[in-house]
Amino acid sequence: MEKYRELVDYLLSSYPNIIRPALGAIPYPYLIPGGFYTQQWDWDAYFMANHLCSRREPKPQYLKYWVDNFLSIFDPNEDTPACVRADEKVIRHPSLILKPFLARGAVRAMKDNHDEDWGREVFPKVENTVLRWEKVRRDEPTGLFFWYDSMMSGADNNPAVGDSPEDVNQVLSCDVNAYIYAEYLALSEMASLLGYADKAELYQKKAETLKAKIIEHLYHADENMFWNRRRDGRIVRRNAFSNYIPLTFGILDEERGRALLKDHLMDRKMLSRYGVRSLAQDDPDYNNECMIVPYSNWQGPVWVVANYLHTVALNRYGLKEEAKEVTKRLAETLLKDLHNCGSLHENYCAECGGGLAPDADMNKGKEGGFISWDLLIVDMLEENFPEVFPKA
Repeated sequence: MEKYRELVDYLLSSYPNIIRPALGAIPYPYLIPGGFYTQQWDWDAYFMANHLCSRREPKPQYLKYWVDNFLSIFDPNEDTPACVRADEKVIRHPSLILKPFLARGAVRAMKDNHDEDWGREVFPKVENTVLRWEKVRRDEPTGLFFWYDSMMSGADNNPAVGDSPEDVNQVLSCDVNAYIYAEYLALSEMASLLGYADKAELYQKKAETLKAKIIEHLYHADENMFWNRRRDGRIVRRNAFSNYIPLTFGILDEERGRALLKDHLMDRKMLSRYGVRSLAQDDPDYNNECMIVPYSNWQGPVWVVANYLHTVALNRYGLKEEAKEVTKRLAETLLKDLHNCGSLHENYCAECGGGLAPDADMNKGKEGGFISWDLLIVDMLEENFPEVFPKA
């Protein structure tokens, strides 16, 4: 395990490459993924900011800035975009909408920054972003939520969600419903801390109701598996990373959750030598192409953020050894990339472990250069091997 310290040291020394001062239309300091990126993106910066919160010398201000920068482009009658740009251009496109992470970011930012006044100020807008999902992206017959398309989900070409015209606003996906379940819980916690007892109870009940609907409509007991579902009732049996996100948030009971993770996630069709695949190896669309423009590739390659969410699930269900195994395989992949390239990539070939995007043509002549949620391998090592990697 000691050999991975080089990887940890590299990532911890990378902060100057991801932290940017306020610029143009971005009113507060912000985090970029590295590489050729200049904007504040939603879930990239969310996971980076949470990483910074968890350091021995925490930097929780960046999670607060993350919230504030998105609220700077908030409109109560519109979807909040997925990125904040310095050039004042607000991209309001249905595929580029803020993913439902804002409430979780806000409640942690309020607690870690010890700033209840700020929490009270932002709560109405944060609440509005969740209520917006109820208004425009909830299927009333089932009570479940849907992505516009796979690009909106962040897993830009996930075939379990789809990109074709007939898929638009049609797939009740496991991941979006688990994320909104977590948003309800975060709103309930934030409301409770602010003394809004009625709202705390309201959002707790909404979370419980959604959890029950996820199990009713997306969980299949005969297969012990979560599958996406189309709004017309058809089941989408595509074994993708998104199917496992309900386990990240503990939506299934312990016995069935443990069995699902062992039987499906840890199966060789999902777990490669280099980490967990983003799509099962036996899927007809499975590939490991180097792709980032127009979409990054979630049809097979290994992604650090997905593996992080999976190890959270594995630990939640008591599968400690499995979480350690995933962490070791992923750390080995990233360390080899660091040795071969001198930097890291956004995703990795699940068959050979090589870094994929961004390549030199995509990244202004530089291979790799990606940091973003690759920082999460540090958190994974600290969580799963604390005797070797105490919190840095």
